Amino acid sequence: MMEALSRRGLLGAGAALGLAGMGPARADGFDWKKHAGTKLRVVTLKFPLSEIQQSRLAEFEQLTGMKVQWEMLPEDMWRQKVKVEQLGGATDMDVYLSYYGQEGQQFLASGWYTDFAPLIRNPALTNPDFAWDDFIPAVRDGAMVDGKMLPIIPDRAQSLPVLYYRRDLFQQYKLDRPKTWQDVRNAAKTIYEGSNKQIFGIVLRGKGAAATSMFSPVLYDFGGRWVDRATGDIAFNTPEALAAFDWWGSILRDYGPPGSVNNHWAEVTGIFSQGRAAMVFDDITFITVFGDPAKSTVAGKVGYAFAPTGPASEVWRKEPPYMPNATGLAISGLSKQKEAAWLLVQYLSDKISSKRYMLQGGLGARQSAWSDPEVVKALDPEFLETGRLSASVNSPGAAPPSIANVSKARDFIGEVVVTSIQGGDVKTALAKAAAQCAALLKEERAKKS
Repeated sequence: MMEALSRRGLLGAGAALGLAGMGPARADGFDWKKHAGTKLRVVTLKFPLSEIQQSRLAEFEQLTGMKVQWEMLPEDMWRQKVKVEQLGGATDMDVYLSYYGQEGQQFLASGWYTDFAPLIRNPALTNPDFAWDDFIPAVRDGAMVDGKMLPIIPDRAQSLPVLYYRRDLFQQYKLDRPKTWQDVRNAAKTIYEGSNKQIFGIVLRGKGAAATSMFSPVLYDFGGRWVDRATGDIAFNTPEALAAFDWWGSILRDYGPPGSVNNHWAEVTGIFSQGRAAMVFDDITFITVFGDPAKSTVAGKVGYAFAPTGPASEVWRKEPPYMPNATGLAISGLSKQKEAAWLLVQYLSDKISSKRYMLQGGLGARQSAWSDPEVVKALDPEFLETGRLSASVNSPGAAPPSIANVSKARDFIGEVVVTSIQGGDVKTALAKAAAQCAALLKEERAKKS
């Protein structure tokens, strides 16, 4: 798999940027001290990878002679602070963590990103060991805007959600690792009924908007689409989309926990960690929770499966990215210290950070991390296989990619998820959500014209 990724990398985003030749090289002669005495300020999320990066700041300060003010905040505070400061024209926030899929369109239109492409191309500014070609091709592709601009340096791989399953229960009930969504339903039924309803067959997000990011691959697997790819027009009010929403709601009604409409990621991971469910389809980063005996009663019993398939999976999973979807460090377009900030970003996004993140169970953005002997020895082979496959496919996103107001669109679509779980009129709810999203898109387009 990694050989295939490397071959694709020669013709991927690196080539589009004119960076294909920038492989690993000795860094002798690179001037890390160019901006000695500079003070940088970073605003980021309290997250395992951010903690790894924070642990390396002393080394960076010694190497460069710079000082870094590191602000690591809970998610709601981090999002609000980054947005409010830039709205206020703050120039002292040099670097911040950004999720392009959430706020990227707005930030790009507002001039709040610095384009990394010309910085990477400049050998006086970029350490040769940075090695842009070392990033997983799908990660590089997903970091690009219009095939040329690079607003975020991805420090983690984006991936499809994965199916976590209880190996002990699947062995007990003589079930194979699920390959299709029908397999998932059959397994959920078998375990739920076989345990006299003491173990839920599956747990999934159901709290409206919170569910859409996990639901979207299922939508596409069933043949649905958020938008017409050629025009960007809303296209999810179809029989195929209806079948996907029906599947999500009905499997929770039949074999999931009561009150699923109240379940966000915290509730979902809690139920699975407590041993109360046989499967969960969610973010791959939760391996760190499920595998920790201090947090999980199922540690050592969890298996991993690449996102199961439906009738349309073979087509859409081979398509290019639907939208930029990178997560990582950005340099504020308002910063007055962009070159100095770039030294910090490239240092914290390097091979060392990627490898350490992998060893904690995260999804590293670099190919070298996945093939590192220490990583291969330390991690479950099934997790590595699942992670490689998941990182090779670009997610269609949590809402129609042509809509900038992602949060509002997710609220509309989330109502369809809730209606389905509650056994309501999904067809009518779907038509309403599609009409609401179409009106929102029309309004946004009118403002641009």
